[in-house]
Amino acid sequence: IVLLLDVTKGLAAVLVARALTGNDAVQMFAGLTSVAGHNWPLFFKFRGGRGVATTIGVFIGIAPLVILIATTIGVALIAITRFVSLGSMVGAIAIPVFMIIFRMPPIYIAFGTLMALMAVWRHRQNISRLLKGTESKLGTKVNMGNEEKRGK
Repeated sequence: IVLLLDVTKGLAAVLVARALTGNDAVQMFAGLTSVAGHNWPLFFKFRGGRGVATTIGVFIGIAPLVILIATTIGVALIAITRFVSLGSMVGAIAIPVFMIIFRMPPIYIAFGTLMALMAVWRHRQNISRLLKGTESKLGTKVNMGNEEKRGK
């Protein structure tokens, strides 16, 4: 249910902006702010999620074929490696790559790149754990160290 709500949040931001303005840049800004609000929520002391599901919702509204491909790649990688963080990051990086392949306008590619960079940035602790070989796999019990419990 949470996954569905997070996807819907991103999609709703884009669709409302589209209905009110019809302007691509405004839609992208609405999508960006919905993901930023998810990642750094005011009411939770700016400690939020990684924004991947909300990003998927944003791109369902902005570039549905691109996000279908990127999500398929991410889910396949998760199925193969059982690393959700790795699949999420590779899926996010695939967004601007496929925007380039499909020759989308530069503003879309810039937006896709910004969103991918934001997703990778939010996963920086996961990257460190992946490199150290300590990242948890899907289906295994998570053992958070003291640093992560404090949010550092």
